[in-house]
Amino acid sequence: MIDAIGGMDAAEVRATWGLTRIRGFGPVAVKQLVDRFGSACAVWGASEQELESAGVASGGIQAIRSGMPSDATWRTWVARTPAQVRLAALRSPGYPAQVRHIDDPPPLLWMQGLAHRPHAPVVAIVGSRRCTEWGRRRAYQWAYELASRNVVV
Repeated sequence: MIDAIGGMDAAEVRATWGLTRIRGFGPVAVKQLVDRFGSACAVWGASEQELESAGVASGGIQAIRSGMPSDATWRTWVARTPAQVRLAALRSPGYPAQVRHIDDPPPLLWMQGLAHRPHAPVVAIVGSRRCTEWGRRRAYQWAYELASRNVVV
């Protein structure tokens, strides 16, 4: 479900996704830009001078000025997202506050199940971007076990 996440439209999710695809733009850089400009959509609309004053290097400015990834690339990416998974961008009202306030919050969260349970225990499972199949299975098993015990994962 990409088109409406916690009151946020697909444009902001797509704009955040586009920023994460720029080489050298990690979670910290994306958060700083979104905070500075107010939204990921606004980052894409910023002038070269505004981006430069925000500390964006010339390669990042060129990537932003050349525009977001194509509609076809976006549709391919969306098609790989399972139907029961919701996306929330950093500025989304549906983005969990506990995660938003960590040092390096992920610009996008993929969520499944109940999104808001304020008094439930919460745990995050963090791993490698180049996860092994064993690691992937183990993380899934931990998440399943914790979720079945009413822990928000």
